[in-house]
Amino acid sequence: MVNSFLYAFQEFCGKDFREAVNYLLEFNGKRSRDSPTPRPKSVPQEEKPAFALPISNQDQRRVFAYLQKRGIAAQVIWGFIDSGLLYEDRLHHNCVFVGREVGGKPVFASKRGTYDLNGSGFKADAVGSDKSVAFRLPCDPTLDWVAVFEAPIDLMSFCTLHRQVRSNALNNAIDAVSKLPEGERFISLSAKCTNGMLMLHVENPFCGSLTMEDGLPRSPRDERYHGFGMKSMKRIAEKYDGTLSVQSENGIFGLDVLLLKP
Repeated sequence: MVNSFLYAFQEFCGKDFREAVNYLLEFNGKRSRDSPTPRPKSVPQEEKPAFALPISNQDQRRVFAYLQKRGIAAQVIWGFIDSGLLYEDRLHHNCVFVGREVGGKPVFASKRGTYDLNGSGFKADAVGSDKSVAFRLPCDPTLDWVAVFEAPIDLMSFCTLHRQVRSNALNNAIDAVSKLPEGERFISLSAKCTNGMLMLHVENPFCGSLTMEDGLPRSPRDERYHGFGMKSMKRIAEKYDGTLSVQSENGIFGLDVLLLKP
């Protein structure tokens, strides 16, 4: 009888011999084989390698030259080096961008090659780096926004941008008020963040009249370099999707720079 059932399942149900036997056993409440319940394989826990900073070079010459070639201001480079956030490694002369936890302990290092003449240069994180910390500047806890950058050099470019704009604006203001009597001299500088924009406003008195050209004041100091500082600031602002505008009224000159927050 069993053979007949097996034959029927094979012939009419398209089952092979083993499938037919298993079906009949399960139909009668039995199992084809009492096999133990398989246990999940334990995955060995990989031990995280210890973090160590690459050995520092005696000088920062190659890193300094490389970053200046990328347009980073010398003062910004030295600021990062002096803060312990940047140095040159001894073995390959890479830029090493250091990430530190709140207590100042280094837990992250990103290496960037200083030679990229033939294409994209070397990029890698040091073994054992904690990417949850990464490369960052100490923040002001009272701020209600955070600036995020794709790479450390982008952060340094942003610092350079603000330094150049502030420096040029202040130099122009100082030059203007130096021609006034001491009691009439003042410079007002303010910066704030609103609606996703960084806003810089500089205001100062001036004597004489302003000659405007292409929306910017012409400098009376040297015809060869008229408006150079203003043109430089406008070019920088527009490079980062911002704007620069000037106005003058009743002997007061005003400069406004708007920059998109990164």
